[in-house]
Formats: sequence, C-alpha cells, structure tokens
Amino acid sequence: MKLKIFVMLCVSTFFVSFPQNIIGCGPGIDPYDYYTSFFNPDVSVNNNLRPFYYTGYNFLYDEAEPVQTTDVLAEEWRNYCGNNVTVKDAKNFVTQFSQKDISNIYFNIEKSQPLKIPDSVKQNSMTKYFVQQKDLEALGYIIYAKKAEPYVTGDYTTWEPIKRDSIVMAKLIKNGQQLYSASKKELFKLKYAYQITRLAFYSGNNADAIKFYDEYIAANKIESVLQPLSLALKAGALYNTNRKKEAAYIFSKVFALADVKKVSNYQSFRWAVDSKANRNEYLQLCKNDIEKADMLALFALGSAAHETETIAEIAKLNPLNTTLETLIAREINKLEESYLTPALNKQNGGKLFYYTWAEKPTDSTMQAGQAEVENLGNVLLKLSDANNENNGLYKIAAAYCALMLKDFAKANLYLSQAKKRTLTTKANDQWMLTNLLLAINESKTMSAATEEKILPSIK
Repeated sequence: MKLKIFVMLCVSTFFVSFPQNIIGCGPGIDPYDYYTSFFNPDVSVNNNLRPFYYTGYNFLYDEAEPVQTTDVLAEEWRNYCGNNVTVKDAKNFVTQFSQKDISNIYFNIEKSQPLKIPDSVKQNSMTKYFVQQKDLEALGYIIYAKKAEPYVTGDYTTWEPIKRDSIVMAKLIKNGQQLYSASKKELFKLKYAYQITRLAFYSGNNADAIKFYDEYIAANKIESVLQPLSLALKAGALYNTNRKKEAAYIFSKVFALADVKKVSNYQSFRWAVDSKANRNEYLQLCKNDIEKADMLALFALGSAAHETETIAEIAKLNPLNTTLETLIAREINKLEESYLTPALNKQNGGKLFYYTWAEKPTDSTMQAGQAEVENLGNVLLKLSDANNENNGLYKIAAAYCALMLKDFAKANLYLSQAKKRTLTTKANDQWMLTNLLLAINESKTMSAATEEKILPSIK
C-alpha cells in the first residue's frame, strides 16, 4: 500500500473516531453528532422511518413527514386517468387549480359552455383526459373536495386558532351524503365518505365521524391511501371522546398500514398512551401477533431506554416486521452513546465532549453498558439465524457489538459469515466500515496482512 494512502487513512480514521476535534464554535449541540458513532442509522430497507432514528436530544430525529399525502394521491389519480396523465399534472390539477377553473371544465362538458380557462390549465394532461373522456363523476368529486378543503385544513403552528364554520360544514356533510348515494363507482363512494368523515371530525362532531367511518368506509374494499387516512380520523374521534386505549390501538394499526402521516400517527399514538400504564394493557386490544408486533414497535421507536427484549419479542411475533432494522440501529446507537463513547474517552487521547449532558460514567455503569451490549449481540445472533431477507445485517450488527466489546475473534467470525449472505447496498456499506474498524483495532502494527484486509474498504 502506498504511504500516501496509509497516511490519509490514519488521519481520516482519527477525525472520524473523535469528531469533537473538528467541531468549531457554534450556537449549540448538534443533535445528530454528539457521540462517537460508526453504525449508520440508515441501514434499513425501509426508507420512510428516518424521523425515528435515534437521538437523545430531540423528540424526533426528523419532524418532516417522509411521504407527502398529496404525492400519493396524485399517483392514485394518475392510475385512475391512465398513463397519458402525468403525476405532476395530476397533482397540479387536484391541489393547485382553482374550483372556478375545474367547474368551468365541468360545465363545458355537461352544458357545452365556453371553456374559459388559463392556458396552464388547458394544457394540463389531466384536463385533456376529462375533456376527452367526459368523466363528470370524477370532476364532480374534485369540485366537492375543493369546497370542503378550506374547512378541514389549517396550520396548527399559527398563533391564531383555526376558525371553522360548523353550519357550512353541516351542509357540506349532507350534500356529501347525497353524492355518496348517487355515486356509481365504489372508488368515489370511498372518496365522498372520507370527505364527510373528515368534515364531521373537524367540526367537532366526533360521534358522527365514528359512525360515518363504520357505515361508509369499513366495508369498502377499494385500495387507496384514503383507507388509512379515514381510519386515523376515527382514531382521532375516539381520542376526543376519551376512548384513548382504542385510539392508541387504531393509531398503531394505521402507522403500520401506510407510509403517509407516519409522524402524525406516531405522535397521536404517544398522546393516546398513558405513560404510567403497562404496555400489556394496550397489547390486549390487538387481534393477532402481527398487530402486537406493530404496536410494540411504536412503543420502542419512541423509547430512550434499552429495548433489546422488545426487539426479540417483535421478531418472535412477526419476523417480517418492517421496523426491526431501524430498531436495531437505534439500539446500537444508544449503546454507542452510553457505552462506546465513554469507553473511548477512557483510552489514551480520549476526551469527554464538552457538551455531554451525562454524568461521568462509573465502573458500575460501564459494566451495565457492557452487559447491554452482550445482550443485544446475543439477540442479534438469534435473529441472524432466522430465515429473513436481511439476516446478513443482523450478523453485521452482532459483529459490531463484538467489536465494541473488543472481542475481535467473534467480530471476524460474524463478518465472514455475513459476507456469505445476500447483503443490501446499505448493509454492505456497514460491513465495509465495520471490517475497516476491526482491522485497525486488532492490529498493533501496520503489517502486510492488515494492509491487504483494509484495502477493499479503502477502495
């Protein structure tokens, strides 16, 4: 290996290992980089759980919704209209175009009135679909949704309370029920049912919101993002009527059903749960093991405590639960914060972060941390032996736990076993980094064998 590459590697590793050495003066702590970490929180194949990565300094890692509801709805409208309509045009038509322009298209088709709309509306591929197909049922629904929209939206962060006209909303509900009855397609029955349920909920009529969901939506078999959105409205209405355990149960179901409103449904679940109550009180409402695993995952995603046993229980209930990889990354990141960082600080050249909030670790707390790492490693080994699509990642995570404990022999064994399995790109990246760290840590001198081992990771 060339000397230049070796020097670059050593310098880079030094700065990665002790990031506080490259942090300058600033306004405050970086909630994403305040402890030594070599395990990427983004190892999951599920890309929509970023808000729930671990940080001890924020309520959520990221408060932004990972998926926008309008994007999913636009995709559904494109699928309804056909491939000649683009998703971008569908989104503009449904969310941006005015009720006046859409009504003009409707009356042009129904009564041959002049089509007086801006060129941007006229050239839209969804406009062309309606003009060609004369789909008045779909257009009529969009017009109704436009009328309802001002009464069911609003920014909760504004200073002024959101004002809603309950009288107008009651009229819209009655009109929506009539349109529901007149609808020929189940799809539009679902859409109208969603709108009237939403109007009832936001007008404070929680009993009607629950009733509308049960009567109009529960039996509807159409696959749509409106299904979980409607179910969340029922959960919210249950919460408002002090049926909070039922609300928590439904919010856990909705969280697992769809990627839209992940943050909203998670927060609603947390609000509905009594922090002093036992988790089993809520798990009793679940109908099967899959639902229990989904609910346990929500408990664990917001927990600052160690959740190794919860991970094991989730894997037992449902080995295919899509939150498992994120939960494992969270657990490792917690241990990096509470065990690895102070362990490194004790070494020669180690230095406590000047902004750490934790008390200086004692021998007993370090022993407890070591036991937690050992426990997690053992659970990960059991998971890695199960037949699931990403068991290679579990073996890599077990190797990383062994590395934290300086059990280099086991770390090498687990990494070699993981390499024989099918790894995702993210898992392979984590393998490379873990392998590099292992090679550097177990070698007291830079030998030819060490160079050969770390060369693939450098490349």
